[in-house]
Amino acid sequence: MSARHGSTKHSEQDSTGKTVPRFSAISAILYWLLTVVTGLTVISAGKYSYQNDSTAHWLRVEQLRSGTIVPQLSPDFPEWVVKNDNGTIIPFNNTAVNSPFAYLPSLIIRGDYKTSSIATLLITSGVIALAIYLAREFRYAILATAILPMTFFSLTFPTADAMINSVSLLFIAVVLCCYQSARFGWLHIVILSVLAAMLGQVKITCILIAFFVLVLLGKAKRMPLKVALFLPIVTAIASMAMWNRKVSHIATAPSHASIEQISQLKSQMISDPFSLIGSWFQTFFEPLTVDTEKINGRLVNSSRNLQFFTGTEAVQLANAVVIPVLLAIAILVIVGASERHLQGWKELTVPALVSCAYFAATCTAMLIAWAGKSSGYASGIQNRYFVPILPLLFLLVPRLVSGVRNRTVYVATVIALTVFSYFGIAISFLVDWK
Repeated sequence: MSARHGSTKHSEQDSTGKTVPRFSAISAILYWLLTVVTGLTVISAGKYSYQNDSTAHWLRVEQLRSGTIVPQLSPDFPEWVVKNDNGTIIPFNNTAVNSPFAYLPSLIIRGDYKTSSIATLLITSGVIALAIYLAREFRYAILATAILPMTFFSLTFPTADAMINSVSLLFIAVVLCCYQSARFGWLHIVILSVLAAMLGQVKITCILIAFFVLVLLGKAKRMPLKVALFLPIVTAIASMAMWNRKVSHIATAPSHASIEQISQLKSQMISDPFSLIGSWFQTFFEPLTVDTEKINGRLVNSSRNLQFFTGTEAVQLANAVVIPVLLAIAILVIVGASERHLQGWKELTVPALVSCAYFAATCTAMLIAWAGKSSGYASGIQNRYFVPILPLLFLLVPRLVSGVRNRTVYVATVIALTVFSYFGIAISFLVDWK
């Protein structure tokens, strides 16, 4: 098969040559510039309140800046996390009881809400740009996730989502970089372990992404190195456990499920695992419009479902804005899979199992901490929770085309569609439509 048709030989030659790094660098730079310019426009406009739990996240940032690392509870507001503002006790949403690492940009560059938003945008988009570069021939999976409007908006204010998404994408990219390397050794294990420790600090369910390192079992030729591949997994779990121990007494949503109820629900799930499996299937297939969860008197799960396609839960972009970038994502994934993909069913099994486990864990966590029940639909689940595993899902797309005859047209099309959508986002925030 000729190089034009994206054969395995062609991919191996690219892995050691200069072409792929150059394309990866260009992709990373263009992504960062487009994201920063559009993001700064959105932040500066300050037009819509589109941020999820923005008040709670900001209060957590201020709490950390004051030196309070472990969130505090107050007798005045039983079971709710509070911030002490010069003697004034301010309660906020317990979903923001994250590790300080989750708010690192706002802690590195101090300032008001707007300054912290800019810091979050610059740093986390830079991390994702680095991930695009390191992924090399697999950059399509990272880039397609990165340009999704839902991912973009998560970077534009001081939220844990920004670090959750950027660190997860970086970890996956480094694993893919190791997968393409001519040599794989102990230095790679150390780097992966450090990144895995970061995964453990951003979100409990993200430790499952650490299991993606098992796709490298074929690269580790010696048994000691194969065994060492489990070190990043152990590191992620240990890192998560260290922080989780400090906040284990805090209920995520005490008005839905108390600590005592959470303990009881865990026991019920262990005693009846088949009901839990049924909940996963129900959550996956049940239409969200039938759910009764409301915020300020309105049903919210339908908009959370649409968030994947329209950008945010509260402010949904017009079809004319989002359809072009969704088309660009589809082109990236389909054409990218034709140029480079995982080899064999064993390697494909790893991202498939990790994705399934991540979904199951997220559903289980929502049942316990939010829905307050041991079975049924996992109320409160949102599409934005699954951004970290989107690259793994994109890696599962089979080779649907034999190759790209005109790479220039392909690249130009993806760039044009993405730029159009991001320009549309900027316009939608800048123009006063009233």
